[in-house]
Amino acid sequence: MIQRTLKLGKDWDLQLDVNGQLAVTKSQDAVAQTVANRCRLFVRDASFNYDEGIAYFETALGQKVQTSLLSSELRRLALEVDGVTKVISVTVDNFEIETRTLKAQIVLITEDSKDVVVNI
Repeated sequence: MIQRTLKLGKDWDLQLDVNGQLAVTKSQDAVAQTVANRCRLFVRDASFNYDEGIAYFETALGQKVQTSLLSSELRRLALEVDGVTKVISVTVDNFEIETRTLKAQIVLITEDSKDVVVNI
């Protein structure tokens, strides 16, 4: 299981701890954050791993969202994260035109048998 990762805030920026050092998150919070990061990633967007992420341009943006395909991709990415043993459900909401936002929720179980909800 993922033991630690740098903690990101609600704005997806790095956080500092009370000592001014980079904050770290662990256990199921680290798993949830890693799942969310992977599911937000566009294919060809990561400098060191071009194949990671979801082909959002082909499956969701500029066209009707293919929810079954997107749900399948989100499930696949979540299951690839260390510490995830099972994905219970994936829910994809339709694209909100006003905010240009696509939302999803993944409910999963970690290796330490914790239920985790990941909002994307």
